[in-house]
Amino acid sequence: MNLLAFQSLCRHVSQSLAADDIDALGESRPTTIQGETFELLYPPEGRDAVLLTYLGRVDDEHARPVYEQLLLVQLTGWNNPDLRFGFDPVTGQVLLCTRLPAVAELQEDALKALIERLLAQIEPWRGELLKPLQVETPFARFMTADEASAASPMVV
Repeated sequence: MNLLAFQSLCRHVSQSLAADDIDALGESRPTTIQGETFELLYPPEGRDAVLLTYLGRVDDEHARPVYEQLLLVQLTGWNNPDLRFGFDPVTGQVLLCTRLPAVAELQEDALKALIERLLAQIEPWRGELLKPLQVETPFARFMTADEASAASPMVV
């Protein structure tokens, strides 16, 4: 697929999803689709591409635990090359980076379906991935001497 055909494919997908800028995806610029920002990056030779989904910003006070969580999610998904996160230093947003097939193999229906799936997931991910994990582990602390004696009967 040549560049014009690729840009046409991206334009059709953008039109069908009512993107704010129907030319942006094919020109590697961010565009808003149903209130969410996407960007499609590809090298000039077109061997592969990546769809960036802008997930949002992380509060400064929670930055370290959230970024640690994202790296842990990425590590535990080591065998899923499509589970990659990035950071846009200009906007300060966390990005989900979804690998796409080679530009020549990219299909209009597949790209549209992918963006629709991502649109359905963005809000839940924001609530789960961009907030520090709140795990209650009462068993992870040591009991005081009084709690320990009250919890276990003495055997004589």
